[in-house]
Amino acid sequence: MKRLTLGILLVFFCVFVPVSAQESLQKSDCYECALPKAPGQKQNFADVVLRKGTIFYNVTSVKREVNQRYSQVMQFVRIRYLRDSLCADTLLNIYDIKELRISGLGPNGGTLATPIYPAREFYYTQEPLPLPTSFFELTPVITFSGSDKSQRSIGYGVPAFGGEALLTPFGSLLGERLSLGIGGGTFFDADRHRFPVFGHLRFNFKGTTKLSQSITILPSSCKFRLRDTNNKVFFSFEPASKVPFSGDYIEKNGFETLDSTVFIGYQSIYESSDFRPFLFIEGGPIFNGNFEGAGANPSVNSGDYSQYFIGAGAGAPLPFADFITVSIGYRYMRLHVRTPCPSCPPTQSGDPNSFFFLNTNTTHNAILKLGWRLQW
Repeated sequence: MKRLTLGILLVFFCVFVPVSAQESLQKSDCYECALPKAPGQKQNFADVVLRKGTIFYNVTSVKREVNQRYSQVMQFVRIRYLRDSLCADTLLNIYDIKELRISGLGPNGGTLATPIYPAREFYYTQEPLPLPTSFFELTPVITFSGSDKSQRSIGYGVPAFGGEALLTPFGSLLGERLSLGIGGGTFFDADRHRFPVFGHLRFNFKGTTKLSQSITILPSSCKFRLRDTNNKVFFSFEPASKVPFSGDYIEKNGFETLDSTVFIGYQSIYESSDFRPFLFIEGGPIFNGNFEGAGANPSVNSGDYSQYFIGAGAGAPLPFADFITVSIGYRYMRLHVRTPCPSCPPTQSGDPNSFFFLNTNTTHNAILKLGWRLQW
């Protein structure tokens, strides 16, 4: 007996409770935009008459909607109505509706027959903001040069570490895609301290553009012109309302009659992605710090002295953090170190301190930069 009772309760909760909840939800949806009622009415119904003669009876809800059809944004009306004690809904083009007949709201409690007019439409479009062309970067730099193959082992067969600062203060002097900058830095090759100073030319790709669109119906999607109950004239409507959108919105002009109490705002905002890759070329002289063998003199071949670098590469700000920049590239460097040269012929002065030879190290390097970026 207990098992039978439990079985009955289980069937009740699994079948009747979900059905009851579904009917309750459907009933709530059926009165989403309930019709106005005359004094004393608990519930009101309406008939929607189409221009082609079709009539929808027992309408309980009338709601404005905006949808895209045939690549055009159009105004619609979603009606909900009772059919066989169930709630049905239909989406109608607002221009297909001839009139809405609401019982109890006409003169002497009769039927009010009123057209449904489209809402006034306003458009706002924000184009992408100009791309930032000025920036300041502060980046650690790692230089990979491979093994040391110089004649007197003056190279640095291990990665060289340093840092660079780059400023492009000239804005769009060369256009929105090109940035011209100046920079400087420091690096260590073995135990030698050097200071590069360079010019930098960067080509910035535009990146992707994202479109964000929104549609707003004010004051409500359930709002239609209503009969003024204080005025017994058959077609008496509310006066025009104040436009709720800013002056940046442009109204769509037309010749049809509009509902001046309801407004639809279409907003389109274009945003350029912060992920904008770039290509660059750079180069300039390299100055020495205070280390043994720095400089051109004294040496027997001081005229060979010329330290510089040239390079190129590609990079981008990180897509999830545009204040961090990363780039890789190639860099050719020409460096010098003076070493003693006992076998060198004496100079005219006979000064033994001049018995030095200026060694040249030309390196082909891969570089990696990762650091902080501020743009404007």
